[in-house]
Amino acid sequence: MSQEIVLKASKRELTGKKVKSVRRDGKLPCVVYGKHLESMPILLDLRDATKSLNNITPSTIVDLDIDGKTIMTLVREIQRDFILGTYRHVDFQAISENELVKANVQVVITGIAPAVKNYNGVLVQSLTTIAVEAFPRDLPDKFIVDIAVLKNLGDSFGVADLKVTQGVKVLTDSRASIVLVSGKAGALGVVVGGGGEMEEPESGMAEPEVIAHGKKEEEEE
Repeated sequence: MSQEIVLKASKRELTGKKVKSVRRDGKLPCVVYGKHLESMPILLDLRDATKSLNNITPSTIVDLDIDGKTIMTLVREIQRDFILGTYRHVDFQAISENELVKANVQVVITGIAPAVKNYNGVLVQSLTTIAVEAFPRDLPDKFIVDIAVLKNLGDSFGVADLKVTQGVKVLTDSRASIVLVSGKAGALGVVVGGGGEMEEPESGMAEPEVIAHGKKEEEEE
C-alpha cells in the first residue's frame, strides 16, 4: 500500500507572472487538475510542502486539504530552481478512490549479489520504476528486489519475479529484466559496481511518467 500524506492548501488568485510575489512570501504555487476537476491554481506553504514532498515516490497519495475540502491526488510534475534546487511549482492530478489509476512504482534494490561477490560480476539495472494500475489505496509504495538470489553470472531478476499484491495490475512487460549480473562492464543499463550492494535510491521524487498536464501558466522568470 502506498504511503499517504496530507498538505494544507488554499486557492490561489494570482497567476502567471504575478506568482513571483507569493514565492517571496514563502508560498509554493501549484495547480491541481483531474478528470472530474477543472484546473485549479492553489498555494502551499513552501517549507511544509518541501518537507513532505522530498520523501514521496511516484505512487504516493497526497491528500490536499483545500480550504477544508479534501482532494486525493498524485504528484505528476515538480519544477525546481535550476541553481538552488528549491521547489517552484508542482502539478497534482486529482484522482478518485473508486477509479483505477495508473502510476509508476519505484524499484528499490537491496542485498548483496553472490555473483558479484564471488565472480566479479557487474550489476546492471534496467528498470527503476514499474508501471501499474490499481485503485489508489492499493498502490504499492515501492517494489523491493533482493539481489541475493543472483548467484551466477547471467542471473537476472525480472518483472515476472515481483511479488505483487492483490488488486495491482502490472503494466510493464512481464518479460523485462529489472536487474541482472553481467560478466562484462559497460553493458547497457544503470551499472552498479562495488561489492554488489546497491543503495536505496535517494528519497524524493523519482522522474514520473507525466500522464497529463494541467494548464501551464505564463510566467517569466
